[in-house]
Amino acid sequence: MVLSITLSFIGEGNTDYRFFPNIAERIIQQLLIENNKEALIKWQVIEKTGESSAEVILNAAIQAKYCTTLIVHSDADNISHDNALQNKIQPGLNAIANHKYACCKNITVVVPITETEAWMLVDKDLLKEEMNTTLSDHDLGLTYQLSKIETIADPKQRIEDAIHAHHRSLPSRRRKHAVKIGELYEPMSQQIELGKLEILESYKSFKSSLIHSLRVANILNSE
Repeated sequence: MVLSITLSFIGEGNTDYRFFPNIAERIIQQLLIENNKEALIKWQVIEKTGESSAEVILNAAIQAKYCTTLIVHSDADNISHDNALQNKIQPGLNAIANHKYACCKNITVVVPITETEAWMLVDKDLLKEEMNTTLSDHDLGLTYQLSKIETIADPKQRIEDAIHAHHRSLPSRRRKHAVKIGELYEPMSQQIELGKLEILESYKSFKSSLIHSLRVANILNSE
């Protein structure tokens, strides 16, 4: 039997919408294969409305009332995963739990340590390929240890600096056509090896949350 999975996503910024839904769908496709199941995956667009983070999350859950799970994203901004969850997402989860009317209560949480861009730094080769650069890791400032990615204070700036280094290496007539950071999110989320993301605690936490939500929805069998 082919199952039906309807997903929705609420994130912090526009670029997050080009990154995390692709990662989530690829994880689910992988899980379905591993569990010998088939499913039709659909997405419901959620309008971001509300004054506080709690109100934004509750309004998203109301709109997603018929969805399999609502994926809620918030950057940790250099605080711990648990602190970010408690301060930025938990008020919304509390509002959902106390809501008397129909809403999606099957919530999946994704909290990248620092920023979304930390996940993009996992695959240096893919990053350089999408930048279309032949410069070395050293030339681009990509000399960090993979195991230390979640300690990088400003991963977005790290990528911006690499792009600027690439731009400086080009003839002036080619610079205006060179890649911009906004063009990297979608292709990288579609191509990055999920196995490489396993080095990130935030990715493993997200995958675990997604698995739990799929089990609650009876898409995956409980352990």
